[in-house]
Amino acid sequence: MLGFAIIGAGGIGKHLAGQLRQIEELPVALRGFYDENHDAAQEAARQMESQAYPSLDALLTDEAVQAVIIATPPFTHAMLTLQALAHGKHVFCEKPMALRLEDCDAMLQAAQQANRLLMVGHVLRLFPLFWHAKCLIEEGRIGRVLAMNVRRTGYDLDFFSRGWRAAEEQSGGVIFGVNGYEVG
Repeated sequence: MLGFAIIGAGGIGKHLAGQLRQIEELPVALRGFYDENHDAAQEAARQMESQAYPSLDALLTDEAVQAVIIATPPFTHAMLTLQALAHGKHVFCEKPMALRLEDCDAMLQAAQQANRLLMVGHVLRLFPLFWHAKCLIEEGRIGRVLAMNVRRTGYDLDFFSRGWRAAEEQSGGVIFGVNGYEVG
């Protein structure tokens, strides 16, 4: 049984916990949540029938947790990933991986040194429509692509203008915001 814990008890953290609980093919167990907002961690733990860790250290030192899902704002991804890897945890990190290339490189190096898996949650590349389009391009069936226009719809238009998403130093700005996030 592979024990997972979620760092970040907001919307995406709870969504990913729900997805994790639906995996029937693999022996995985949700061990709990940690969030700086302890009330959010308590509520998520209640909803998902798990526990709320009182501190990040408590989660990272729990031997029942072999892997973590990092579902926090982007400016925290590098620091949290490095801490989790240093504690011997496998890491699934929500996108974007980090806000600076140097941090991405450090995360990759730390995963190699710890001999642990690091995966970044860029799930759009796995959506059937995107995968099919990639195959058509590679097969030459639609010709050489010179330009592309993509429009993302279906979310609150004000979503990126409030909270940490509105602060470029925390979110990475509009390029990360438009291209790096999915809203469920």
